[in-house]
Amino acid sequence: NRSLSLVMDTPLIGFYDLLAEILIRTIKEAKN
Repeated sequence: NRSLSLVMDTPLIGFYDLLAEILIRTIKEAKN
């Protein structure tokens, strides 16, 4: 699976950190 190996090559910590920040901002925007 190409996409899986691509994910494995990416620094996952930074990726999920960015994803979490976007998620939190989206939730905050929705609440306001």
